[in-house]
Amino acid sequence: MELQALTSRVTSSAELSFFATKWFFVYLVVVLSYIIYIVLDLGPLPSLFIFTPFGTSKLFVHLNHRIQPKFAIEYRSNRSRRQHAIVFDAGSTGTRIHVFEFFENNIFNEVTLEAEHFYTVKPGLSSYANNPLEAGTSLIPLLKVANTVIAEDERQKTPIILRATAGLRLLDEYKAESIVSSVKSFLKTAKPSYHVRENSVSILDGESEGIYSWFTVNFLLNLIESPKSVSVLDLGGGSTQVTFAPLRNTTTHHFSHLIKSTIILNKKQDLYTRSYLGYGLMSARKSILQLKLRFYLNYTRKLCNRKDKRFNK
Repeated sequence: MELQALTSRVTSSAELSFFATKWFFVYLVVVLSYIIYIVLDLGPLPSLFIFTPFGTSKLFVHLNHRIQPKFAIEYRSNRSRRQHAIVFDAGSTGTRIHVFEFFENNIFNEVTLEAEHFYTVKPGLSSYANNPLEAGTSLIPLLKVANTVIAEDERQKTPIILRATAGLRLLDEYKAESIVSSVKSFLKTAKPSYHVRENSVSILDGESEGIYSWFTVNFLLNLIESPKSVSVLDLGGGSTQVTFAPLRNTTTHHFSHLIKSTIILNKKQDLYTRSYLGYGLMSARKSILQLKLRFYLNYTRKLCNRKDKRFNK
């Protein structure tokens, strides 16, 4: 009897040992899989709960709340870094520089904007139509702002982008391209040097300008993925852009030539966008003044050329 009980206990202990060993290897495989997932930076951690005969594993509950192995965090933190980007907005009335300072966090695959430095100079690049060589050097005060923000060892890998808008679109093609070439040459040879690519300097077409304006406004209002996005009327110095997301198929059908499809946050978005070149604030004002001038010149000419050679009071 005692021998049978002893044999039963030994058998139970062996079964329990085998059972525990089995679950230990299951745990080990899952933990190693998570560590590999983290180290290889395969994206956000998936949700994972393991239910066992002993209850929910606390280890995996903790992992589900993104508590990660210390060496993996240190490994990925080494690849997290502070970065900069320089954007020139070359409008019709002036050129603006935006120096963006952001932090790329590889642990959670996030990019956080930490600071923006802004400065503007006047006049705009289009004012150098007859002397394009001076267009490039007009950016010197703006680059000085960037130099005060970005450390010398970071400048070579800091990208620069310049987009000219209606001011250059109003010029004839030869003059506009001469200014673009001057600016590109200046940025490539400027000291200290930044990262300038072949497409870093160009003229932005009106439709793209409208789409960027729509994205910016709706992003700031947190409406990018909302069906109730807002329409945007962008009144610039040299042009006006009207952009909105059509709510009805009839709009898309009747104005198909003005509908642009773009990918925003990995989703296709159809936008109506139209640019009215010459209908910006400053260009419209100039047109009105020229119209008034022509009217008064014609009126004065008629008064001076009357048949009876007399002026009416």
